[in-house]
Amino acid sequence: FLLSPCISGQQIYYFDPTTMAFSDVLKTRIFNIYCELNPLRTDCHWPTLSTFDPIQQPMSRKLRIAVVCGGYTREKTISLKSAEMVMNNIDRERYDPTLIKIDNDGWAAIVNGAEIPVDKNDFSIPTNDGKISFDAVFIAIHGTPGEDGKLQGYFDMIGLPYNTGGALNTALTFDKFTTVSILRSANYPVS
Repeated sequence: FLLSPCISGQQIYYFDPTTMAFSDVLKTRIFNIYCELNPLRTDCHWPTLSTFDPIQQPMSRKLRIAVVCGGYTREKTISLKSAEMVMNNIDRERYDPTLIKIDNDGWAAIVNGAEIPVDKNDFSIPTNDGKISFDAVFIAIHGTPGEDGKLQGYFDMIGLPYNTGGALNTALTFDKFTTVSILRSANYPVS
């Protein structure tokens, strides 16, 4: 599945059949095409909460990052490996990461090997002294609910920035038939 080089200058973007995913840059372009084709939609705006630039953030303290992994599909195993890679390589001088596992058993923070339930009202972790809140979320879930817009919509509602595209463009690009239909209707060559 090769998209035309006219999508973004001279860059060519590929659909990766092994992961069944598009790049975030391509997701953004598909979102723009969708909005151009549907100018009266009120949800066609750039979600301001989904863009998080840690370089622009004041660094008076380490930023608390929730690294979210797991999911509700067979891709959970890959997600756990992705999250492990993030946890092993994140700059701990700048960030204070916490692993959050979301699966059929619930939402839990993994702290010192123990699972602590996440308060879904504000995505915090209750402690004896109050609660731990996060500055941003790194979504490392493959499949639902991390690649289909569900988590993004949740984080938008509670005002927590995250690393992926917004709820609408991830939902649109999660369904490959919808993605191809949108591209085809905008006269982009697809196969």
